[in-house]
Amino acid sequence: MESLVVKKVNFKRKFGLVEGELRGHDESKLMNPPIELEDNYNWIRDDKRKDEKVLKQIKAENDHTDSIMNTHKELTDTLYKETKKYIRESYDTFASLHNLQEPWKYFVRFTEGKDYHSHWRRKILPDDCLIEEELLNINLLAEGKKQCDVTSFDLSPDHKYFTYGVDYDGSERYEFVLVNIETRQVIETDIPNISYCSYEWVTNDKFYYLAGDDANRMYQVWLYDMSKNTSEKIFEETNTNYDLSIGLTDDENYLVISSGNYNSNWCSYIDYKKDYYKTILFLPEIDKVKYDIEHYEDTWFVHTNKNAINWQILKLEENKTREWENLIEFIPPNESVYIGGIAIFEKFFTFKTKINGNTYINIIDPERTNIKILTHLENKSMSWEEYINQDFVNIKSELVFTISYGVNPIRQTNKLNILFTSMIKPTELFDYDVDTLECNKIHEKIVPNYNSELYESKRIWVEQEGTKLGIPVSIIYRKDLLKDDCSNPLYLYGYGSYGMTISPAFDYELLPILDRGYIYAIAHVRGGAFLGYDWYEAGKMEKKMNTFNDFIKCAEYFKQSGLVDPNKIVIEGRSAGGLLVGASLALRPDLFWITLPGVPFVDILNTMSDSTIPLTTEEWTQWGNPNEEKSFEIMN
Repeated sequence: MESLVVKKVNFKRKFGLVEGELRGHDESKLMNPPIELEDNYNWIRDDKRKDEKVLKQIKAENDHTDSIMNTHKELTDTLYKETKKYIRESYDTFASLHNLQEPWKYFVRFTEGKDYHSHWRRKILPDDCLIEEELLNINLLAEGKKQCDVTSFDLSPDHKYFTYGVDYDGSERYEFVLVNIETRQVIETDIPNISYCSYEWVTNDKFYYLAGDDANRMYQVWLYDMSKNTSEKIFEETNTNYDLSIGLTDDENYLVISSGNYNSNWCSYIDYKKDYYKTILFLPEIDKVKYDIEHYEDTWFVHTNKNAINWQILKLEENKTREWENLIEFIPPNESVYIGGIAIFEKFFTFKTKINGNTYINIIDPERTNIKILTHLENKSMSWEEYINQDFVNIKSELVFTISYGVNPIRQTNKLNILFTSMIKPTELFDYDVDTLECNKIHEKIVPNYNSELYESKRIWVEQEGTKLGIPVSIIYRKDLLKDDCSNPLYLYGYGSYGMTISPAFDYELLPILDRGYIYAIAHVRGGAFLGYDWYEAGKMEKKMNTFNDFIKCAEYFKQSGLVDPNKIVIEGRSAGGLLVGASLALRPDLFWITLPGVPFVDILNTMSDSTIPLTTEEWTQWGNPNEEKSFEIMN
């Protein structure tokens, strides 16, 4: 077996102003002259994946892993079999209509023994005869390929075509595929491979799509016309600090283009029913202000954090000039209530709120005279004034569940489809009647051989300086294996970045370790948005240490709690969560028994200094730019 010792090769990494390289958008802020640091492992970077020395090192690492894991083959085989018994290998997802004019319902089918799923549709004829059609079998695409990733499956408005993207090399640049449903013929287009395959159908023969630059930054909007088989560039974002996204308003009257980063953004829109090419600025950018927009009849709705740390919803009549000063309050801000964006249906609006970790789905009429609140599959109706005057501030809820929107492609309805799950409850879909307040279950995920009665879940709160209520932690364990002799191992998971919330949902892969007496916990630390947008802001940039300190505080709590074996604390995080567990281990190696950093983002100084790496430039507003002195000192 090759040596695992990674050799050191002298290399000087520069931070600051470097001639010919993009190191920041304001050169006056860059360190000049630049600072140099030793990076003895720079030689391992090989963007082309062809360097024999690098490949040899990777093979040695893999061989070493195999030699260790082979001694545990009996256990790994057992765990695999235990996990597999909770998987129903053949099943269909919930089948849903995509518009009221077409009788087809679309769904995904999983088949035992197949690596990939397939896309299907079905309809019931007047004589109750059921017709099913397979549209796309990904297993056929994957034959003979080392890699096959299919994404963004969608339908043209008239359901005559379906589209998707496929990546055969892992580059995240997708070949765009357009298929005639009746003939199954692939229609040739002039669309190049596109980053992440982001596009929006707007008519039966036209759609907009996004193109990425060399670093996969989404920076151009294009219009494709099937009748001409041509693409035309509509807009290009030249600010490399900004990334584009596109989407239709819920009433499908406008295409919205958003350009921004983690701090700020601006929106424009295209009234494509009148002009496919004209972009109209909605509201000008304000530093450290973010917003998104929706439309209903003659009114625009603006979801924003302007003057509202936990966001608010404003509205603007179409006859008013598009200026911030002309927006009026619709859903006012509240320091204890994190307000999500509005979703527009023909007869009602809905938006989500998060209050001390609990999610509420709120149904409201266009005039805001009454609000219906749905949480934990219970509901109540009250006036808006009653709602905002409730005292939410000191509620330390122990309920652990996730409630969210389900499948809602139809907007001309009085029903809202919602998703419910918890750490002990597999996913269920319900139709909620906004008129009668009735909730009817229409679909559930079947988990064979699972008995929910064996497990218990709850939320605990860990006291932490600088927080109002403490750090919420969601836990699950097997009740009959919970011991009072401090012998249960702890499996602690964390993320804490980008405002991403790790929701407490059901995960069958945890069952084998729960059945061995582990307590599994999710630490909802600052940097995520579990307790609101301010919870996110308190764990980014120069406040990033709060994320690591919160996670360590949770581990310390369990170590002293009498609930777990203080010498058997396992921690896991992936990507930015890998940074979290890596930093926590470096700060407190005495606390942890095993650390599992998945695809860890740990070489942060080198990564964030290099603008050629995908996502780097827009993430300077998330982590800081180490080419600037202040950020360099914090990261170093």
